[in-house]
Amino acid sequence: MYHSKRILIVFATALTLHACTAPKPPEKTLPDPLAENRDTSVSAGKDFFAYANGGWFNRNPIPASENSNGIWRTIQDTVNAAIKNICERSASDTAAAKGSNKQKVGDFYFSGMDTASIETAGLTPLRGELAGIDSVNLQSLAAQIAHLQRIGASPAFTFYVAQDDKQSEKYAVMLAQGGLGLPDRDYYFNTDAKTANIRGEYVKHLAAMFKLLEQDEAAAAKSAATVMKLETDLA
Repeated sequence: MYHSKRILIVFATALTLHACTAPKPPEKTLPDPLAENRDTSVSAGKDFFAYANGGWFNRNPIPASENSNGIWRTIQDTVNAAIKNICERSASDTAAAKGSNKQKVGDFYFSGMDTASIETAGLTPLRGELAGIDSVNLQSLAAQIAHLQRIGASPAFTFYVAQDDKQSEKYAVMLAQGGLGLPDRDYYFNTDAKTANIRGEYVKHLAAMFKLLEQDEAAAAKSAATVMKLETDLA
């Protein structure tokens, strides 16, 4: 027994000495996300945003199909891809139990992707809603706005739940105007060539939408101009 204890003591001492003399593995240096995203070619005193974020934006330019880029865009794209995958798998599962969530999701997704039926139906499913909008007057305006809010449109205003600006640990109901089709007021008033071109293309888009509502060329152009003037006044 005594001999066994001596062996254990010697073995433990040897391990301790080895641990003390063995070279330490090199420490892994993690990149500094703040430093690597800077653009040091820009003066921080002249444009701090470009100085602090320019490196990231240089590596991640705004896609031609989008109006912005950033971590939230990346998150949104990732989530949308996951949702699309769920919808496609649900729609392709013909054996899904009737009444199950998979069957409901699949049917809902297919109803939106069945472009042949959508084109055949045309405006027919919307005619009741469009008639209600066309017939609105001062007395029925509030009821019509409430109805459109319930079905997912946001005429006049929009509301949502978000983090409270003054108490970040709480959530609050937010209310905002819902009448602008362009991202913000700068798009209506900036005079640079790019913004002016966006405004022109937006008016063309509005006219195209009114033509889909079966207005002729002249009426669609007039309606588009009216909408643009109203939105500019709101902005």
